[in-house]
Order: sequence, then C-alpha cells, then structure tokens
Amino acid sequence: MQTSLNNSKPVQLLLAPPAVAIQEFLSQHRSWLEAVVGCPLADAVTFEFHLPFSHLVLDEMFKAIPLDSRCIPYTKALQPVVSRWGLPPGISPRIELSMSRNREAGVAEGRFGWDPQWKDTPVAVWLKGCTHALVSTMVSYTPHSDQRGPAPRYLLIVNKAEMASVLGILEKIEPPKRICMMGGRDIMLPSDGYSWDSVVLNANLERFVRQDFESFFLREEWFRRHNLPYRRGYLLYGPPGNGKTTVARIMAGHPAIRALGVDFRTAEYRADQLSDMFDAAAAQAPSLVILEDIDKVGTGDPEAMRHTLNSLLSCMDGLSTEDGVIVVATANDPGSLSGALLKRPGRFDRVALFPAPTAVLRQQHLERLSAGRLDPLAAQAAASEMERFSFAQVREAYILAGQSAFDRGEDVSPDDLVEAARQMRREGRRLSLKGDSGVGFTMPDSVSENGDVQPVNHG
Repeated sequence: MQTSLNNSKPVQLLLAPPAVAIQEFLSQHRSWLEAVVGCPLADAVTFEFHLPFSHLVLDEMFKAIPLDSRCIPYTKALQPVVSRWGLPPGISPRIELSMSRNREAGVAEGRFGWDPQWKDTPVAVWLKGCTHALVSTMVSYTPHSDQRGPAPRYLLIVNKAEMASVLGILEKIEPPKRICMMGGRDIMLPSDGYSWDSVVLNANLERFVRQDFESFFLREEWFRRHNLPYRRGYLLYGPPGNGKTTVARIMAGHPAIRALGVDFRTAEYRADQLSDMFDAAAAQAPSLVILEDIDKVGTGDPEAMRHTLNSLLSCMDGLSTEDGVIVVATANDPGSLSGALLKRPGRFDRVALFPAPTAVLRQQHLERLSAGRLDPLAAQAAASEMERFSFAQVREAYILAGQSAFDRGEDVSPDDLVEAARQMRREGRRLSLKGDSGVGFTMPDSVSENGDVQPVNHG
C-alpha cells in the first residue's frame, strides 16, 4: 500500500482514514489549489460539504451533446451565482457515462440523452462577487476499519478571507426538490410537487393527516407556548395501492421541507446510517423522514428485525427534543411492528388507516383521472363496477379503458371502464386459481370502507 506524500509521482491511496486521504489530495494539487484559491493552504478552510458544481461543468462541457437533464438537476440553481470554472492544468476529467433518455417532454417523446457522473477531478469555481475561486472535489478512500468499499468525502476549499462571502452566496442556492434516499438513488420531486390533488382522501384522513400536517407549520408558537415538542409522527397503514406512499411524497414536496428516506423493502442499511439520517433531519429542520414499508424491516430475520427496530427506537427517542422534524412511516401490516414503536408517547402522534376507497371516493378518483372529461353519472356507474378496488386498481382500470379508447381514437367511455373492470376481475380470479394471489391486480374478498384514524394508545 502506498501512502507517500511525495509529489514527484502519482499515488493511489488504497486504504486510509479520511484525514490521510484528504491530505494526500491536497498535497498532489497544492500549487494549483493555492493559485486559484489565492492563499497558502494554511490560510484556507476545507469544508466537508456536497454541492454538485460538477452539474454546471457537465452542462457546459456537453453543450453540443444530448444529456438526460434529470441527471444534472442543480444546473439552473448554480448558473446565477457562478461566473466561470476551471480544471487543474494537465488533468483529464474522469466522467462515468451511462446511456439514458431525456424525458422532460414526456416518456414517449423522450430522446436519447447521456447520463454523465463527475468522478474525482477537482473543479475551481468563481462565484459572482468573489475575487478568488473555491475548489469543489470528491476524495475517495477505502475505510480501514471494515470491509466496505470506497467511500467519498466531498470537499469545498475556500480562502479564509472570503469565507463569509462564499457561504452567504451558497446559502441562497435553492436545491431541487428531492428525497435523499438511504441506500438508494435519490427520488427527484417536481417543482410543483406539493399538491394534494394527486390523491383522494376520505373525510377522516383529510382532517387527521392532511390538515394536521399543514397546520403543523402554522403552530410553532402554539407548541412552544404549551411546552410541547415541535415535532410530528405519522404511521400510515393499510392495504397496498391506497395512497400511503403518495401522501408521503406530497409531504416531501412541501416548500419548507428537506426530505430524507429509507425503503425497508430494498435498502441495505446499518444502524449508524439510520442514526446519520436522523441527525441530518434534525440539522436540516424543518424536515421529513420517510420510513417506507417499516413492517418489512428485517424480513425473514428476527434478529435483524429486532436490531433495526431498536436502532429506530433510539433514533426517534433522540429526536424527542429536536424541533421541526416530522416522521412518516408506511406499513401494510402494522401488527408485525413492536408495541414499543407504536405505543411509546412521542413516536407516532397519528396512526391512520388508508382503506380501500368507498364508491364515492372511487368516483372522485375516476373524475380526477379523466381531468373532468368523464360525466359524473358515467363515473358513478364505473365506480360501482369497481367494488373493492384499491385506488391503484381504479387507476389501472382507467389506463386499460384508455387503451381501448385510443384504438378507436375517442375519449374513454363508460363501457370502456366497465369492460376494463370486468377484465381485471377475470384476470384476478384466474391468477387466484393458479395460486398466484400475490401477483397482479387481484381483489381481496372484503375490505373495510371505514377510514378511521386512530389516536395513539399510550397505555
């Protein structure tokens, strides 16, 4: 293993603590760094902070090449504050390139666009109003304490004399809305994503989830005056396809919110990562922590489930004194969760059932899906045909009906919707007879239409 700081030859640091990896990087680029930052490194400040100035660089470098603009979402936010950028002399930037499609104009209109990911190469960035550049870079190293693969450290190197000006500019940059997912790719949200029009809620959910969430941002002074912790917890449960995840994403789209999340179905996670996520939520409040499919924690491994739930309990208890943090968890079957998670005061203030929709709600959903093109009587008749359908199944029936209408070049008709619902039922029965009850849009035998929201039982 090479760890020499000798500048005469390139060094690949294979195994090191982060401080050594950072020092190695600074040593290799010292002359260039001091020139662009405008001071000796001893008079600079090195922040561990990630702001992807590389998005702006990639946008300009690939000017004549089609890009998937979703892969460089910070470009528009950075353009107003950056006057120019530069790279170290004699350095060829390393870019990880993937094939993708740019779907800004829609999926069908999506044309080929490259997905470039900037790797390792430092970038000097001159902010408007600042004399000298800051340097943005990623330093990769392999932690020596365990068997994990390479880990990145994101750095900003700033002239100490201009630190206040630089940070003043950076704090005004409004990042694109997204959910920072632990153990997975971030979920980008539309700029107008805070809209409850994409979900139909019964009266109980409208009051105890939507209105409660919205009023939270208006009642900080009230919480403080009554000596209550200014935080909120929601557990959304019920059969799949009835709006739990949609509501969580709507919450994440609130203009004031910074959203973080973990999907327990797919993510690989460790206790320290959960702790880091909750710490980040506390630091970025007002914030939202989404615990997707919390009932899938440690599926098939009782010990893993116990360990992860204990870590979650510890994290949520640590937030009991933190202001401005909202936790929303989703579950299909909350019965598998620990009673300590459900009943301990201050963990979940609202435990809300998302049931299969009533006929009235199915009708409202169809009317929204059709953007008003479907006559209310026709929507009512189709909704009656879709008894026991979830919202997701109603949407699938509408899509199926739309495909038939498209073939004729006409709008969706009531007959299209009725036939689509019947076709889905036939397919559901066929799959059930084959033993594939978990596949496709099978309908349960009975689903309660009562959308009660339960107060937390602290007993």
